[in-house]
Parts: sequence; C-alpha cells; structure tokens
Amino acid sequence: MGKASDDSESDSSGKEDAVRLAAMKGLSLLGMFFVLLVFMWPLVVMRNVKWAMTVEVAHITALIILPFPYLYIYRKALVPIRMLIMPYLNVVVKSEAIRNKEPTWYNKCSELCRTEDTQTLLAALKGSVRKDLKKKLRIFHERGITRKTLHSDFLSLSQDIPIIWSHVKRKNQNTDKSVVEEFIKRFLVVFMASDAYIDRYYDSNQKLCALGLFAVNQNTLSNSMYFCLDTHSQMGIWQYHHFCGLLRASAAPPDIQYINFYFGETYAKKLAGSVAADYRDEQLLNVLYPFFLQQR
Repeated sequence: MGKASDDSESDSSGKEDAVRLAAMKGLSLLGMFFVLLVFMWPLVVMRNVKWAMTVEVAHITALIILPFPYLYIYRKALVPIRMLIMPYLNVVVKSEAIRNKEPTWYNKCSELCRTEDTQTLLAALKGSVRKDLKKKLRIFHERGITRKTLHSDFLSLSQDIPIIWSHVKRKNQNTDKSVVEEFIKRFLVVFMASDAYIDRYYDSNQKLCALGLFAVNQNTLSNSMYFCLDTHSQMGIWQYHHFCGLLRASAAPPDIQYINFYFGETYAKKLAGSVAADYRDEQLLNVLYPFFLQQR
C-alpha cells in the first residue's frame, strides 16, 4: 500500500511538473512571438529585402527613441492579445512557487489601517518593523530619490530596459541560471503587461535608477516586480517600493482584500510584516494568484 501510494504521488507530481513546464514554455513562446512581430514586422511583411531592411532599421530606431507615441501605439494595438495572455502569468508564477517549494508573501488589506498618509501607516506597523523601515526610508530620502508612477503602456526601451538588464545580470551572474533567459522572461512580462503600472525611481540628478511594476487582479493587488542599477542597490529603494505597496493596499477600495508580494523571501518582505502563505495551501494561493487553472 505504501509503495503504491508513493508511486501515485510521484505520478501526480510528474504530471503537475509537466503542466507547469508546458504553461511556462507556452506563455514564453506566445509572448515572444508577439514581441518579435512588433519588432520585426517589416522583415515579415515586405518582400523586397533591401526595402525591408531599410524600414526595419527605421522602425527599430523609432521604437527606441520614440516610446511615445510610436511604441505606445504598438502596445495599444496589442491590448486585446495582452489581456488574453497576462492572466496565465499567474499560472506560471504560482507553478514556480510550488516547484521551488517557496512560500508566497502577502498582507491582508483588512489588517492594515485605512489611510493614504505615510506617517499614519508607519505608526500602525509593529515597533520593530517601524524602526528598521524608518532607517531604510531615511536612506532613500537622504539620497534625494524621487518616484513617478505611470501606466505600463508608457514603457521606454531606451530608459527601462537597461535597468532590467543590469538587475537581472547582477542577480544571476554567479548562479547556474542563464542571464539572457532570465532577462527575456522578465522583459516579456513587462512588455506584455496589461492594466499594470510602473514606478520609476530617479536619483538626485534625475537619472532613472530603478523600476517597480504593480497591477490589480480581481481582489488582489500584486507588487510583482522590481529592478535597480548596481550602484543603487543599497539605497533603500526596494524597501520604499515595498512600503508603497503597503500604502496602496491600505488606501485600496474594500474589494481589494490582499496584496501579493510573490514568492521568494527577502528582508523587505519580512521587514514590513508580510505573512508567508505555504506553497501547499492551494485555497489561499488561488486567491493570491487569480485566474489559476485548477490542476485537479
């Protein structure tokens, strides 16, 4: 009986791993197809090779130096496709958490004080949390860093992509992961994200130094991604961005019940009092990762 049960669990685990892998590869390939279509349509549509190359160079140049309105128009044209693809991102992210056996970090909005004021929210946090967080926020403000929030449709290839590459390279250069593959996965999420917002962080010289991405899915506010330059990794920006997520959750309408900081333990998540949802708690994970397709 014990052996039969183990075999059954092994088969089930193998099937779930196959589903997760298929979802990840499928999402990546589909996203990559539409991204390549945006970037390379002249080479696909035009028959004259010489003219196709000329138009392609002009097209890529315009996408890079004219994020608005040129890149903006293309991203808007893809909105219906982006809205179909993006819900399945939750499938991939939850699957990764399960595969890696990592908890997902979250807060209940009902347990946060209802406020839009920074000091009021800080005062409502636990003493130890408040003390450490104030230190990080002080570093952030002393460096003269400012934040600007805009819709993700206003993505800029010339400004935003170098930040993403620098962050991914730093995080993965001494691991067995491919830097290029990890960059492509994150770029696809940022590029295809629908109804999401970007926090851009600027240093005292008004140069872009960090990015944060967040979105609302059903009853969950997702503080999903963060990237920064190597030179700004110790300036409290991540902690500030995390705190801004809490502030948005505390000021959110009643139908927003959770804020999801995704899997992967970090000091900032623990610092702000986030709670760990076990990767085996399917009921809670289905709430934190909406649109998830049931495995069973």
